[in-house]
Amino acid sequence: MNGENERGKLAELGQEDMGSDKRQVLIVGSQEEGGYEASSLDTSLMTEKTLYSGGAQQIELDYGSVAQLGNLLERTVQERLLLVRTHINDAKDITEQESARFLERVNQLREMYVTLVEQAGEGGLFQGIGQASGRLTQAISGVQQLISDAERCCRGLREAQTNAPEELAGSVSQQAVQMEDIFAEIRHLVSRLEEGADQLFLFVNHVSMNYIEDVFRGGQDLFADSVVEEFRAHLDYIVRNEQQVYQQIADYKEQVVFLAQAFTEQDQTRALADQSSASGAVNLATQGTSYPLEDSPYMLSAMDIREFHATNGIERLSTATVPLLFNILEETVVAVKKLELLGEEAVAAVQEASHVPLYGTLSVSGESLFASYRASIEEKALEAMSLLREANTQVAGIRQGLYSLQWNYPSLLEELRPQIEEVLFNGMAFQSVHACHSAASDLLNEMQIAFKDVVFQLAQNQAQSIEELHNSSHMIVENMELLKSQMKRGTIG
Repeated sequence: MNGENERGKLAELGQEDMGSDKRQVLIVGSQEEGGYEASSLDTSLMTEKTLYSGGAQQIELDYGSVAQLGNLLERTVQERLLLVRTHINDAKDITEQESARFLERVNQLREMYVTLVEQAGEGGLFQGIGQASGRLTQAISGVQQLISDAERCCRGLREAQTNAPEELAGSVSQQAVQMEDIFAEIRHLVSRLEEGADQLFLFVNHVSMNYIEDVFRGGQDLFADSVVEEFRAHLDYIVRNEQQVYQQIADYKEQVVFLAQAFTEQDQTRALADQSSASGAVNLATQGTSYPLEDSPYMLSAMDIREFHATNGIERLSTATVPLLFNILEETVVAVKKLELLGEEAVAAVQEASHVPLYGTLSVSGESLFASYRASIEEKALEAMSLLREANTQVAGIRQGLYSLQWNYPSLLEELRPQIEEVLFNGMAFQSVHACHSAASDLLNEMQIAFKDVVFQLAQNQAQSIEELHNSSHMIVENMELLKSQMKRGTIG
């Protein structure tokens, strides 16, 4: 919306008989009440009387009322506009401070995201997932060590089976347990499990370093820090528009002063002229000036921008990362489940090998040798089975942790919403910006109401100079409305 002020086109000033006293006076409209709301700026700029709720009465326009308008423009309106400028600058300073913290806020969100993944698994399985030696890697190393120890025990078991005392030859089976193929497959699956852990580590770091910044970007390439930078861009428009309105009112004040001087000059001219003349005429003009304000394309969703970008950020993060994570987890879970089955098979094979059947009858000394031999076999088998069962228990825990991550990850992203809002624009700073915009908007609203009274007072007058002043006043009201609406975009609710 453009404001236009064509200053100083002073037309002929009429006169009216007031009893025996002849003086110049312009009657503006009839004695009717206006229809606008009162505000905390509750005095008229032309009468300095209270603007009651529901409006004020029109007055006779003379030198006093015009001079009063000029004085109050400087004393009240321009001072308040400077206060508006202070609030705008405060909001700009806060926004600049948030902008300077951009990398800090990005790193905060990165840490929050890694913490989210760490808390997703049962038993703290994913603690340190963003590091090369996190809890998951340690757990897999523990499984690997148990498998190695179990394999060593099985080799000892096989050696014991194939080295029975000569006295027991023919009385016990010489067939030894065969575990090489099972352990080879187990080692292969543990290796796949390690690869899955490495992929999870790379996944978390990839998301942290590449997708987290996209949350701030908001799916567009205009701003790297979309919320804060859009605030800054919008405030740049407000700053320029406020300066334009300030200049418009400063020029308007000159126009008012010019009109007041014209009243004085007309009275002086009339005092020297023939009192019976119809009227004296003073024709004065100044160059017209345009005061266009810029429409801001930013902050169209007002202060909902932070919530909007948080929601959008979560959706984009989910869309980009959930498929990647699930592909890793599905492959890793397949390996884990196979590992569990092979572990159970290994336990069953060792348990079967622990049985030592006896063929025939032994002497007393032979029975003693057999008992010792059987005890040795059972001891080695029990040790191997204990290690395998412990490994299976840990593998089952890893599987539960992977399931937990797969199940919880999408909902945990949604739980990031408050943290994302906080890093997009600090909550206290956000409230402070709202307070600055709200205070400036309230001041503009007060001044707008006061100028509506001026428009009301100047309405329905045929003198060209007054009509020009009326138009200028109306355009100030319109520009204040645009500036106020732009300020409102920076307020909550």
